[in-house]
Amino acid sequence: MNREVLMGEPLRVLLVGSSEREAEILVGELERGGFAVEYRIVPSPDEFAEALHEGSWDISLCDYHAPEIDAENALEHLFHLDPDLPCIVLSKTIGEDIAVKMMELGARDYILKDNLFLLAPAVRRELRDVEERRRRREAESLLRESEARFRAISESAEDAIYLLGEGMFLFVNPKFCEMLEISPEEACSPGFDFMSLVAPGSEGIIEERIRRVQEGKEVSPRYEFTAISTGGRKFEVEASVSYIEIEGKLTTLGILRDISERKRAETAIRESEARFRAISESAQDAIITIDDRQVIHFWNDAATRIFGYSSDEAVGREIHDLIMPAKYLEGPNPRIREFLENRNDAAAGNTIELTALRKGGEEFPVELSVAFFETDHKRYAIGILRDISERKRAEKNLRESEESYHSLFDNSPDAIYIQDRQGRFLDVNRGACEMYGYPREFFIGKTPEPLSAPGRNDMEAVMAHLEKAFAGEPQRFEFWGISADGQVFPKDVLLFKSRYFGREVVIAFARDITARKEAERALRLTQFSVDHSADAAFWMGPDAKFIYVNDAACRSLGYSRDELLSLTVHDIDPNFPVERWPEHWEEIKRRGSFSIESHHRTKDGRVFPVELMLNFIEFEGKEYNIALARDISERKQAEKDREQFERELNQQFHLSQIGLLTSGIAHNLRNPLSLITMQASLMQNILDNACSAVKDGEECMVNTVDVKKTMDRILHAADRINEIIDELMSYHQMNQETGSDRVDVNRVIRSDAAILKADFDLKYHVSIQLELSKSPLWTKADARDIGQIFLNLVSNARDAMQKSQNRIMTIRSGSKRKQGFVWFEVADTGGGIPKSILDRLGEPFVTSKARDAEAKKHGSGTGLGFYMIQRILNRIGGRFEVDSREGDTRIRILLPASG
Repeated sequence: MNREVLMGEPLRVLLVGSSEREAEILVGELERGGFAVEYRIVPSPDEFAEALHEGSWDISLCDYHAPEIDAENALEHLFHLDPDLPCIVLSKTIGEDIAVKMMELGARDYILKDNLFLLAPAVRRELRDVEERRRRREAESLLRESEARFRAISESAEDAIYLLGEGMFLFVNPKFCEMLEISPEEACSPGFDFMSLVAPGSEGIIEERIRRVQEGKEVSPRYEFTAISTGGRKFEVEASVSYIEIEGKLTTLGILRDISERKRAETAIRESEARFRAISESAQDAIITIDDRQVIHFWNDAATRIFGYSSDEAVGREIHDLIMPAKYLEGPNPRIREFLENRNDAAAGNTIELTALRKGGEEFPVELSVAFFETDHKRYAIGILRDISERKRAEKNLRESEESYHSLFDNSPDAIYIQDRQGRFLDVNRGACEMYGYPREFFIGKTPEPLSAPGRNDMEAVMAHLEKAFAGEPQRFEFWGISADGQVFPKDVLLFKSRYFGREVVIAFARDITARKEAERALRLTQFSVDHSADAAFWMGPDAKFIYVNDAACRSLGYSRDELLSLTVHDIDPNFPVERWPEHWEEIKRRGSFSIESHHRTKDGRVFPVELMLNFIEFEGKEYNIALARDISERKQAEKDREQFERELNQQFHLSQIGLLTSGIAHNLRNPLSLITMQASLMQNILDNACSAVKDGEECMVNTVDVKKTMDRILHAADRINEIIDELMSYHQMNQETGSDRVDVNRVIRSDAAILKADFDLKYHVSIQLELSKSPLWTKADARDIGQIFLNLVSNARDAMQKSQNRIMTIRSGSKRKQGFVWFEVADTGGGIPKSILDRLGEPFVTSKARDAEAKKHGSGTGLGFYMIQRILNRIGGRFEVDSREGDTRIRILLPASG
């Protein structure tokens, strides 16, 4: 029965068991739902079967309580006569168990007659399901037809391909097995988990996708993660995922592409904007950049070649006016306009085909892909347009050709060879001809040997790879070829078993890897050079954390590389604490490249000076400092030694001047001293003669014994003065070796003290007390040296007590036999030695009497006394000890014991 034609979606309905009144109600609901209904009431099974034979119906509505044909009966007819016709059961009341039974018998839905507002949506849904089932059957048919092609392509594909259903791999291609180092049987085993192929750190990417899918959120069909093979090799992959239905089950079709090389290439591209422009200018496709007002900002040479407009003509004009035919802007193609106006973000990453306009008005087909970016708060689109006129013609020819695979074969960027079991070439593609520079005819019937660079390949190994490939084991190896013009080059070869016009063959894919080899070698050379540099190298960021350190850095600081990479600049350089670092970083940025001196601290705490060469760089929007450090300890020590040498040279100069002065003084003293000695000797002779002239029995008027003793003392003192003059004369030759005799220290001290005692008591009111050891103290030294040390010590002690009330000088001696020393010391009751010069005693010109006028009066206070003592002790292997405080200063001389 036809209703009057209403505007709406046409719908042909079988009403099974409905009355005319119920039919009116049901049809009214469907028309309100947007359908133009044509229906037929079938009250009995025979009429139901007749209606199914006569016409094509969209849906059947069955009354569960119909008198002649109930829902179960209707579903049985449908199952045998038209199983694809959807059936919805209608009832006033229906229990849950009956509803379940109806669904099991084939009903698509059940609706209570009190809820007929649900009828139209349910019908619309079922119509969609019917269409989907129809398409699925067609797809399954196409799938079966293309399964052979799929397997042939997947077996020789460069990408890993897999089918995943219900958490289990249903199919993996040879590339999958090679890439992940796994056999097909192991991969497709029930217990194998897809997540075991995901490297640690990338699990979150997969888990997030699973979570979004479970929440019903949209996920991109393409994503990247780090995979790990069963052998532990980690590598970056790009995954493309789509979903297909196989045998009624939703199955994941995945393609994994090893993008490690691509990642490295992307990094290299980002290093230089100039490189992008060079690439774009040499590209074969038109590259056009427009802003959000559709104004052209960039127009490459390929765009000029394709569209006929120069860059000057194109830049600044709206793209619609230039290359878009009016039909896309004014006709029934809002999707194209929306695509071009950037309102459809889904367009990014996709491609569409459309017709473009050349400068002369010629229309031609292009393929357009768009990417969007923002800069300076403005939105831009980069469009890549490829003139596909040739491709369209090729596609037309391809559809007409029975040998459709040859187009893919010949247009592959890689060289492709088809070989028989003996390795002979049955066919090669254009890439192979271009790689070697030979025409196709040259290859046919030959083996790889004529293409092999002399001495670079093991041809037996090559044939072994071929045999393994025929055995079903995909092979990969490197082969050195030689082109027609004699150029030797490396290539990466993949072998897969396949079929060619009904016969078993091996398909070989070859790629020239000269550029990759050179890049890898340059990278290894650079890395090796930096790693083995003699200077320590440190790379760091603004946070002062080390990003890279070389071997020299690890050696100089005593850390392993891992330990050093966990530290910061503050941990190794005490001159740059945390609070100073921001200011230093700004200085590095401002100055760019400069050198400074600093200090480094090793793992064991040793600090040493370094010279740092700092270099500031920016890479991929991040800031870095590359610092080269050189240990300058030896240089610093050399500078210190030079300064010490200069000081000593200066001291030697002063000493030489004093030596000259001393020589003059000694010369002037010897003349009067000689006169004193001569007169004393003369007086002795006179006394001897006078007493010898006295007659026997007469008494000599002069006490010759006392006078002689006095004259002996005068002569002894004169001799002592002569010795002192000799010492002064040899003062500036202190480094020369003198004769060493075995001498008793006590004897020298007693002799000298006897001369000094009366003089010190009468002139300086200093009392000398001797507390010498009873045993002789033998040492191997010159008695004059011991006397010189003793005289300097008592002179210093005498001067130190001039301002003291109690002036007592105590001279002691003793031995330390176990330590191998004998000793004597001079103690005084003066004001003590200032702390500021205690550590410097023994250096020339160091004195505490620089401002003592009394000391200067009798020639002391020059700062040379202790210097002379130190030089004598150094020569004979002795040393001195000082214990000084106010009222009690003791200076002890320790000499090596002898005998």
